[in-house]
Amino acid sequence: MESVINSLTVHSSKTALDEFFEQKADFDITLPDYCPASARILKCDVKPAIVSKTIDGDKFLIDMQCKATVIYIDEDGCIHSVSKTDNFSKSFVLKLSLSVARIRVATRAVSVNCRMQNSRRINIKAVLGTAVKIMGGSERTIVGKANGGGIESVSDCVQANILCGTGEAVVHVNGQLSLDSPVTEIIKSDVTVTVTDKKVMSDKILVKGEATVSTVYMAGEGTDHFVSSL
Repeated sequence: MESVINSLTVHSSKTALDEFFEQKADFDITLPDYCPASARILKCDVKPAIVSKTIDGDKFLIDMQCKATVIYIDEDGCIHSVSKTDNFSKSFVLKLSLSVARIRVATRAVSVNCRMQNSRRINIKAVLGTAVKIMGGSERTIVGKANGGGIESVSDCVQANILCGTGEAVVHVNGQLSLDSPVTEIIKSDVTVTVTDKKVMSDKILVKGEATVSTVYMAGEGTDHFVSSL
């Protein structure tokens, strides 16, 4: 007696990539002519950010941008800042091909070393640590039904979560703030984004959030030199 085997295609979630790597970053900053010479370095900050992440076949590519900012004091005791930006790229080979993927990438500065070579040249050496994890849905063929040939089978139904899709969007926010005193120089600025609410609506997802922008600046001439934040 002939046996008949019917195949069934099912979706499963697997880890295609789980890596942590370190990237060295070296910045040589030369103060331009319009910037006063440095007498002492107050703070050095290195912030990496993910610009783009792309899956192309069995390859995963990350484009990163790293900004180094140095806050220093000149010989007159005034605070100034100077920054420099550099770009980096990193590629990986995925363990398996994915029909849909969920990508998680987090990066930060592991160590930062700042040294003033002279009054107009500053060297920064940093190590950037980046963690990458890609979970995705893949298809595989299993035996669905088998009849005849004396084959006996037992089956059971289980529930499983399947990754249907992912998406992201870039939101541009612009704003202005009026100050009582003029600003001669912006020392540092930063933004913090917080998700306040998220809802699933038919064929889309609505996400609400708040962006808090903080700025450290120097007041204009005619007033005492001070540092304030917004």
